[in-house]
Amino acid sequence: MAIHRRNDLIFWSDGRAVKSASALDGSNEKVVVGALVRAVWVGTNFGQTRADLMELTVKGTRCVSIVSWSSERVECLVGLPLRYSQQQTPFVSPEDCSIQTTQGSMTGYMPSYNEMVASGTSAPIVERIDIDSSYVLPHALTIDDRVGEDWLYWSNSVDGAIYRSSLRSTAIEVLQRGCWSVRGLALNFPQDASTDKLSLFFSLESKGTISKLKLPPSNTSVVSAPPARVVLRGLRSPRGLVVDSTMQMLFFTEKTGRIYLVELDKTMTARQKASVLPDDASIDALGVNVRRVVTQPSMTRLDGIAVDTKYLYWCETNTNVVARASRRDFQRQVLVGGTANSLLSWPRSIVLGSDDGDVNEQTQSNYYSEYTGRISRGASQSVVVNALSAPSMHYLDNLVQQSTLQGGDNHIYFYALE
Repeated sequence: MAIHRRNDLIFWSDGRAVKSASALDGSNEKVVVGALVRAVWVGTNFGQTRADLMELTVKGTRCVSIVSWSSERVECLVGLPLRYSQQQTPFVSPEDCSIQTTQGSMTGYMPSYNEMVASGTSAPIVERIDIDSSYVLPHALTIDDRVGEDWLYWSNSVDGAIYRSSLRSTAIEVLQRGCWSVRGLALNFPQDASTDKLSLFFSLESKGTISKLKLPPSNTSVVSAPPARVVLRGLRSPRGLVVDSTMQMLFFTEKTGRIYLVELDKTMTARQKASVLPDDASIDALGVNVRRVVTQPSMTRLDGIAVDTKYLYWCETNTNVVARASRRDFQRQVLVGGTANSLLSWPRSIVLGSDDGDVNEQTQSNYYSEYTGRISRGASQSVVVNALSAPSMHYLDNLVQQSTLQGGDNHIYFYALE
């Protein structure tokens, strides 16, 4: 889950698409990305220069991310704001694709291609369209909502890639490939725009690593995926990430029930290395300083994490609790869940409406999602999005909540579904 603070929008993955809605009341729900299409037009008259190519569309969506261009071949990548059922295969055909140049336009392809070429027309003539379309399985999300930016960063479990999608156009770029178990994404915003670059951190659960990716400016096209640098390795199932850019601190959760603080602008001294807890001896910090700040039982199953100036917040999936701790002492407090008057069903992620801890407390600006399809706000559990549409999810939601009340051997653990 992610939040666009300037526009009061929340973004989340329902497992098959990235969606957005008003953070105030859940209205204006939309699909942001539900499928990816790579389309290649092969033919002639696609422009004497790149500037002659005016528009490409796939199922009515403009494709502005041109991967390659020549007068006889054009390739583009686009994320469709549509959610398809798995029975709809294929869901894109050549008739859904069109090309327009300064000399004319064409939808689909021309069966009598050679005859049209012989006619001497200057309009685009398409011999064939090669289409590679796929559903998406989005997992981790984060957003750059600075003025003039508006980019969604997201991981896709279908192709093991990390993408950057514009929220103001259909532009989309591949930032990393071969990342098959991304569980957390977090942006580190530059404090000095003249010298610093925007960075993206991502966790790979299967490899036990957290890596840093220096991002190219958003006004330049990513031709090839930039290299990432591992900053932490030897971790045990790292998951949620969050960065306090002002303090240059990264916090992350492990599925093991542990939360760590990473000082990004410091390295570990010999004394700090000597005082590392035995259980953390496997962690290799490469150019950063890391220490454990919270320890919970491994069955807790920590996941999403958020931070403001006063508190660190996190989700405990198996205890059905959203917790927080003061940044002064990191003593755990239950914020939501765990009682008869406050029930949750496997909370997964949490985001905050502000970096200011006082503002978040006064306005209850903490949003948390549950596996069964609900997004709520604050200790009062005001429901913002309720996607419990399937009868099976209603049943599961009730089952998990009742198991929390009964406790003991009746408790239903989320790990069985991982």
